[in-house]
Amino acid sequence: SSGINAEYGERGSAIDFHFDDFWLWGERLVIVNLLSDSFLIFNLEEEYVKVPLPRRSLIIMRQDGRFKWKHAIAREDIVSRRISVTFRELSEKFLIGHRVEDGKKIIEIASQLI
Repeated sequence: SSGINAEYGERGSAIDFHFDDFWLWGERLVIVNLLSDSFLIFNLEEEYVKVPLPRRSLIIMRQDGRFKWKHAIAREDIVSRRISVTFRELSEKFLIGHRVEDGKKIIEIASQLI
């Protein structure tokens, strides 16, 4: 798996609605929200679900929550300094078959960025 550490300053960066890349990242995303309370908002067409992310909480996104619902963090939900760590696993195509070597290179590059 690969971890990305994101630290945002006071009233820091909002994250627009998005999907994490399907072609690259696997079934699960694990987010650890470390320093302050916030919310993760999920969107599917016209439906929105706002999920609390308390300080020192962990959320696992998988199945529909990973592949059908976009997610975001709204600027108004950032009340103070926010630090989070997201762990991602490679998609299956980089774990088996002819793309395994590519997967190893991706992990090597990601490890240098942490």
